Amino acid sequence: MRSPPRPATRPRRRRYARAQSGPAELSFAQERLWFLEQLGTVGAAYHVPLAFRIRGPLAAPALEAALVQLLQRHEMLRTRFAIDGEQPRQIVDPAPHAVLEFEDFSALDPAQARARADALLQAQAHHRTDLERGPLFRARLARLSADEHVLILAAHHIAADGWSHTVMLDELGALYAAHAGAAADSLPPARLQYADYAAWQRQWLQEGPLLAQQLPYWTAQLAGAPELVALPTDRPRPDVASFRGGIHRFQLPAALRGGCRRSRASAAPPRSWCCWPDSRPCWRAGAAATTS
Repeated sequence: MRSPPRPATRPRRRRYARAQSGPAELSFAQERLWFLEQLGTVGAAYHVPLAFRIRGPLAAPALEAALVQLLQRHEMLRTRFAIDGEQPRQIVDPAPHAVLEFEDFSALDPAQARARADALLQAQAHHRTDLERGPLFRARLARLSADEHVLILAAHHIAADGWSHTVMLDELGALYAAHAGAAADSLPPARLQYADYAAWQRQWLQEGPLLAQQLPYWTAQLAGAPELVALPTDRPRPDVASFRGGIHRFQLPAALRGGCRRSRASAAPPRSWCCWPDSRPCWRAGAAATTS
């Protein structure tokens, strides 16, 4: 039996700012993540912490101000998800006056300070976000010494993904430089928020014949598909996923490492975190990374 021809999608319409403020609908991707969290089986799997070791002078007040302004610019980082009637809705909270939690371990000996910082990282890695109470975004700064800090930025995956992390770090670097007095604030105002995209996405799909065209096609394509893809492993799959992972360390042959370096040198300049060693933007093209 032949499957129905794949329907053509209509041209995408220009995105727009949603007409109403207040509780907003979720995007389809957010709805999937929200549903998984309601099952209570994913633990901290969708809590994504990023950690950066910063070597060199750091203006903590400028970093705090930059983070506050970042949350002012992006509603998604200060959004919660609550039931409104029978459906989940996005609830945008006012921008906070303080974001950065600060820990000072500089009075400890270096080994103890690093151990305390490692404990913070472990705690963040296992943090479980309450989507209804929030916050979805957290920032912590640990001072190990006058010239060494560890910055932890963590967000639930429902609020940020790999692409948006790049945007967030770009903007945080520019805002830090501005608040540290190294550059002018050159960021234009944010024209759209993620809730605007969610409203556009639902209207684009649900208005007109698009959904009626797509649904039978994909129903036919997925007919008879297994409910679970059981990959061959060396142990039985548990009834409830633990999400425990592991690290496998290995060395590449010298010839292969050399080829990778030559290929990298001939490619476009990489983007890397440069850790504000002298109050310059923290994310830029072609800079040498100073994190570890």
